[in-house]
Amino acid sequence: MDRFWSKVDVRGLEECWPWQASVIARGYGTFNFNGRVTTAQRVAWELTYGPIKEGMFICHHCDNPGCCNPAHLFEGTPSDNVQDAIAKGRIAQARHGTISKYVKGCRCDKCRNAIREYNKINRANNRDQTNARKRRWWRRNSKSINAVRRERYKARKTA
Repeated sequence: MDRFWSKVDVRGLEECWPWQASVIARGYGTFNFNGRVTTAQRVAWELTYGPIKEGMFICHHCDNPGCCNPAHLFEGTPSDNVQDAIAKGRIAQARHGTISKYVKGCRCDKCRNAIREYNKINRANNRDQTNARKRRWWRRNSKSINAVRRERYKARKTA
């Protein structure tokens, strides 16, 4: 426990407590805890509040990935984490009628066009084209193309 807190710059209760040791790409601290490497905010949570429930995330109220102040952390589901990010403007929410979010059975022009585009990309997938060629051809970024692939995969798994 002392080994962990010695790597945290503990400040006032309302301030962020930055992690001072190793970090991963997005600025989250890493720490070897109970024989496995995990993020610093998860360790701070466990040391302060106890075990984390199965499948739960430790999220930041302050949006500072290096912060280890337990008062700035909250336990949430993956969905809570995404909704928190959307509410704070860190990620864009997919808009109705786009290739990554359309309503099946909706008759609006946006959704019908999105379904047409989805079907074009599916046909391209069936021809085994590379992502780069698909991007040039359909003028879509790889996120949209891969979103279609993931949706096709999910549909096959549930069928």
